[in-house]
Amino acid sequence: MSGQVQETMLNNETILPLKRAGLELEKDEPKTEFVAIPSAKRKKRDKAAKNGVRSIIVNGELILIPKVALEGRREYASIKDARNFIVNILNKENKFPKWVNILGEKEKIKKVVLLDCPGLDPTELGLPLGDCFVSSSKTPEIYKALKDKGLGPIIGMNEYLETKKEDIVAVATSAGLDNTKSLSDRFNDLLRSPLSKNQIKQIMNPENNNQSNKIESEMLTLNHEELIDEGYPIPSSIDSESELVDGWVETLPGSGSTNKKLMALDCEMCNTANGLAVTRVALVDQDHKILINSFVKPDEEITDYLTDYSGVDEASLENIETTLKDIQEQIMEHVDGDVILVGHGLNNDLNCLRMRHPYIIDTSTIYHHANGPPGKPSLRYLAYRWLRRRIQIKPEDKEETSSTQEASSEEKGHDPCEDALASLQLVELKLKYGLDYGLNSQFISETIIDVFKRLSMKCAVIEVGAHKDVLFAKKLQDTGEFYSVPSDDAAMETLLEKHATCDAVLAKLKLENAKEDSLLGYIKSVYEALEQKTALVLLCGNRNNDELDRLNKLQASYRRALATTPLENIPMEERWTLANDERLRLILDTHRRGLLFASVKWENQG
Repeated sequence: MSGQVQETMLNNETILPLKRAGLELEKDEPKTEFVAIPSAKRKKRDKAAKNGVRSIIVNGELILIPKVALEGRREYASIKDARNFIVNILNKENKFPKWVNILGEKEKIKKVVLLDCPGLDPTELGLPLGDCFVSSSKTPEIYKALKDKGLGPIIGMNEYLETKKEDIVAVATSAGLDNTKSLSDRFNDLLRSPLSKNQIKQIMNPENNNQSNKIESEMLTLNHEELIDEGYPIPSSIDSESELVDGWVETLPGSGSTNKKLMALDCEMCNTANGLAVTRVALVDQDHKILINSFVKPDEEITDYLTDYSGVDEASLENIETTLKDIQEQIMEHVDGDVILVGHGLNNDLNCLRMRHPYIIDTSTIYHHANGPPGKPSLRYLAYRWLRRRIQIKPEDKEETSSTQEASSEEKGHDPCEDALASLQLVELKLKYGLDYGLNSQFISETIIDVFKRLSMKCAVIEVGAHKDVLFAKKLQDTGEFYSVPSDDAAMETLLEKHATCDAVLAKLKLENAKEDSLLGYIKSVYEALEQKTALVLLCGNRNNDELDRLNKLQASYRRALATTPLENIPMEERWTLANDERLRLILDTHRRGLLFASVKWENQG
């Protein structure tokens, strides 16, 4: 301990009551003398001690050791509340949620670390569904179980608190639900800090505010993991072990220019005996010039021209001799490593073209569905919403729009040139107005790293096997302090490294199918390695549930089936029932719960 504790005790009769009053002693100092402190400081110390706040005298100064004080509530703490608490631990002003405060000298806290980990689940610990906190008197069995696990000092158990007081060591949290009523990822929600209504309005309508948040096209390109997630063929320039199957081609490297050109690609397809095949291809350059607009004759027998959607029929291909190989060569005359390909759901086009390219911007990932993720928007919707024009006129739309210019230029199906141009123009808007443009308002946010930065603090985020939507992942990556790591051990190593240089570190462990002792081992090793005067926040509770996943998939598949199939033709085992709905609600209510623990590490503690 820095400084000298100047108040010591004569004997056990003096030691015990003063220890209960919150006085911190040097363990190796002889208890042979008592140095009096001024009455005012003694009253301040005694008042703090009633709330379990310990105190020490260092160089004649009374220090009230900061303590996280959780309060009993009748409702769960939200992840938004948890975020506000973490951010404001180091903030000069107390802007805490109602269920938490920091007693003692809050300004003595120098750093904060948050650990999100599965385990210590409220249900598994026996916390009733309606209970919103864990304490020494309300839930004594759970309190004792946590103490027996050796978590006392780590979660802020207070042996100095007067016996008549209740020692609340955890509050129950509740994760949110997404727009499909599925469980949100609490760590992702923790990292997202919503913007004000005025900020959101300016982002959604930047043309009315003469506002520009221009970004570079590289910010929108899909990385390796995103290409895999979206089902794109992976070129050898990204994965050296990927094999090029017969009939497939790979675009050439190019000159290595950092100023890549944009080109938009769109294909129309038909059904064949061997699956989808390309029947028409369009390629448009960044000056909106059409480079390719060609019909393609499939090698396989066509079973359905999909004319209502493709605009291609038997007559369209009657005298066409262009093969898939021919169109591959035509595209590769224009597209190489100096080009970023733009398209909507371009993974389907490239797979049908049997072509691999490393640089992709997909408008289905950089714009949101009207209801937000996880649904994907159609190009038709995006063009109408953001470009103010109608494309892809469907058969049922023809009579309604027959007198309009759009309809006269689109007599049947899709026009790939029009679709490619629409994708390109959507990307141009995004490049002009920034990453948040075109998003559902609920998802327009800044990262918690940026929040700390505005407070002149440095924050790092670490996650095992991070999996996020494309745009938020890019926001995190752009901060330079987001680390996606492959294992829990790697997360621990990175956490301790960043703890030495950052004011705040947030880390998410995976711990899949891990035993409880593994979880406790990680928690204890983090606590032992923390610098003194660091606040530790634990966000616990199980994240994965097999039955919840099964019910969500069943509900989603039933909705898809019902859109195209009469109810009587859907097998009973594939239907969504009232019993399924009630079971899903119960699992969601139970599984969305977690526990938040918080403490401050201090000298000679633990």
